[in-house]
Amino acid sequence: MTRKLFLSVCLALVVLLGFLPSRATSQTVVDTTQLRMKIEQLSDLEFNLALLKYVKTLFVAYGEEDLPREKFLVTLMRLVNNEMRQRIVDPKAARMRYFNDLKEQLQELETLKQRLKKAGITELDAFVKDLEVRMRYTIQSGEIDYKKKKVFEDALQLLYVAEEMIKLDQIQEPEKLTTKISSSKDRLLHAFGEVGQLENVPLDVQPTIFNLFEEWKKTQTTQYDARLLDVKIARMNLIKSGSLQDVLRMFKNQLRMALGAFNYFEYDLADRLLADLVETYQPAGIKNLDDVYFYWAESNFALNRFDRANSIYLQLLQEYPGSSFTPKVYSRLIQIAHKLKDYPAVFKYYQHYRNLVGENDPDLPEIQFLVGLTYFHQNRFNEAVDIFLSFPEKSPYYFLAQYLVGSIYAAGKNYEMAQNVFNSLIARRDVPADIYARALYKLALIHFQKQEYTQAAETLALIPEDFARYDKVLNAMAWTMFKIAENNALLFNEPDYSRAKYYAQQLIDNYYASEYRMEAQSLLAYIYQIENKPLLARSMYEEVYDAKRKEKSVASFLAERDSIEALYSQAVYLANKALQENNRDAYIRASDLADNLEQQLYEMDLAEMASVGSALTREINDILDQLEEFKQIKAVAEAKGNQAAVEKADSAIVRLTAVLDMFPEKYLLQATYFNWFDAYPITRKEAEYQFRTRQLEQQRQTIRQELRTLDAQIAALQKEVEREKVAANYRRVNELEREIDRLSELRKKYDALYTATFDVSPGEHYAEFDKWGDFGAFGIIDVQFGQRNRLQKRLTEVSQLYNATKDLLDQRRKVVEDKLKKIEAEIRFMTMKARIEERIRLRAERERAFRETFFDKRTSEFEE
Repeated sequence: MTRKLFLSVCLALVVLLGFLPSRATSQTVVDTTQLRMKIEQLSDLEFNLALLKYVKTLFVAYGEEDLPREKFLVTLMRLVNNEMRQRIVDPKAARMRYFNDLKEQLQELETLKQRLKKAGITELDAFVKDLEVRMRYTIQSGEIDYKKKKVFEDALQLLYVAEEMIKLDQIQEPEKLTTKISSSKDRLLHAFGEVGQLENVPLDVQPTIFNLFEEWKKTQTTQYDARLLDVKIARMNLIKSGSLQDVLRMFKNQLRMALGAFNYFEYDLADRLLADLVETYQPAGIKNLDDVYFYWAESNFALNRFDRANSIYLQLLQEYPGSSFTPKVYSRLIQIAHKLKDYPAVFKYYQHYRNLVGENDPDLPEIQFLVGLTYFHQNRFNEAVDIFLSFPEKSPYYFLAQYLVGSIYAAGKNYEMAQNVFNSLIARRDVPADIYARALYKLALIHFQKQEYTQAAETLALIPEDFARYDKVLNAMAWTMFKIAENNALLFNEPDYSRAKYYAQQLIDNYYASEYRMEAQSLLAYIYQIENKPLLARSMYEEVYDAKRKEKSVASFLAERDSIEALYSQAVYLANKALQENNRDAYIRASDLADNLEQQLYEMDLAEMASVGSALTREINDILDQLEEFKQIKAVAEAKGNQAAVEKADSAIVRLTAVLDMFPEKYLLQATYFNWFDAYPITRKEAEYQFRTRQLEQQRQTIRQELRTLDAQIAALQKEVEREKVAANYRRVNELEREIDRLSELRKKYDALYTATFDVSPGEHYAEFDKWGDFGAFGIIDVQFGQRNRLQKRLTEVSQLYNATKDLLDQRRKVVEDKLKKIEAEIRFMTMKARIEERIRLRAERERAFRETFFDKRTSEFEE
């Protein structure tokens, strides 16, 4: 029953209590007390179920750990039994002797019983009767057990001594005899698998199933140690009592059993048997154990215990430098060093290896390839090329080695040599498909570097679309088409970027999580900027820049998840500890905390799997951006007094606000589940790579420290074992050896775990992530400055046109003014001329009128 189920049951009880009819106050008190009792019972039930589940988990884990040890013990028992069959000439006679001895002991017990009865001694009757029953049962069962026989002999001797002491009345301290009888009875019961007297049992503490499991585990461990010790003692007795041929036979039988286990892939059993061979038979004088050391190391190598295998291989080289296994040992050391990224050790062991093997060694191609890769990783390209060029065409590493040689030439800008290598690869029909596609891609890049863009495009077009990294091909094709369009623009002044945009868009649409997405977006943004589409260019640049800007947020998310997982593990540990200590309150608190943390992890997992949250968040952010723009438009319209624009802006704001209010609540809740991979795939991959890389390195350092600590503890315990052996404190020796075995088993786990950390891939690193992120930021700035420069240029052009128009108008005005002045002058002249003529006319008219008046009314003198 989980904590949630428990709370739901309690809530149901409370609701049910609320629907009960009201009674007297005393009755209400009784009901509350009953409810409290029910809650406590449910809490106890929940705790007991959790405890039972926890103990079952521990039981299964103990079984998994104990099974390899039991197989080892059974194998040793089988070997000892087989040797005992070899030593016994007549098994039937030996069996008859065993049971005849038991019958003689039983006859002696009958005789002793009669004597005690005649002497009237009753103190020993119970013990004698119990011993007789068990002896008869052993004879009737027909099983041979020398341990029981020895116990029967000791019990008979004790009875003889007790009889004499009672008869002679020499018992000064009767309690000592009682103690001896009780001790002998305990040994008798133990020989039959029963338990004698129990002492120091805490009766004031109620034991739980966990306590029972712990005691059972201690009993199982003690019994295993006792059985293993019995088998080793029996084997040691056989070694001491046997001849040299017997010891060699025992050694070969165990070696044959170990090699059989190795051949049947039971490497753990082979490791234990071979380690036991070295521990047991090397002190016994068996020489030439190089094959034992080799397969011992091979077993650990197969189990991925590389640290232990490495030490055994080195021990083999030290003790048997002329062994026939030496070349194979050096090849294994090279493989281990390469796996653990110990590159100096690879070069050191390779020198010894090449001095020992010829060109026909079966491991030589693999070892040479590993060494070549090591040189490649260390940027020692000349040595790497020398090794890669040494592979013949029939070698399985030939094509990959040739590809790496071409890559090294291309990286060193030896384009002609690189082209020759890649052309030879793509010309072969037997080249693997992946190598073929990669060689074409590298060849296209070389053409691109040499500014042979048409050849680059033709080469890229030959790569099949089922190539695993076709996103790289689309990216290269987009840039190639862009360069071709630029060259055409220089010739025809008509740049056509449509094909470049097509391939870039194909990459963005079909390879959402590709690292080259940032390059494609940057290229599109640059093309849009050239085409004078600033809004599209800015949008693309912002996506590229956001990929880098959000890296810290994604890293914080990963760190938060890791911290929650650590807290969850700690809460589970505290809950298990509370179960062990039978502390119900502490368990409830720890389990509640674990449930809350588990719910948080579930929500994070849900966010990582669903794209609804990020899409909805983007939609809401777009609406909020539109609201902000309309508010700015409204402010500008109010400042200008444009009432119609203000009303339209208010209408848009109201509609957008209504859209936000109409979002269903369940969708808004899902918006909190933000999928970083869906929103920023490249950022998520790069941040996770950085985070996992640091985490793996910390784990490796921690494991290495633990291995050193365990080695130091084991070495200290072994020294203490030697001291205790000198002091003949064999009980302490047994305890120390058990602790050494426990630490050795723990070291095996750490060793395999350390090797496993090198099999974990933190992801794929994108080296140009920061470069393109910065390019996006500069692109945004460039678009802004470009817009400003275009505006300034436009204003300058308008200003120039205005000034030219003004100059033209000024000149026109001057011409008009001059014409007007001339016209005015002519008008004045004409006016003056008209006035003069008018004056002349008037004067003539006056003169004529005068004349007419004067001469018409006065008689002329001539007339007179």
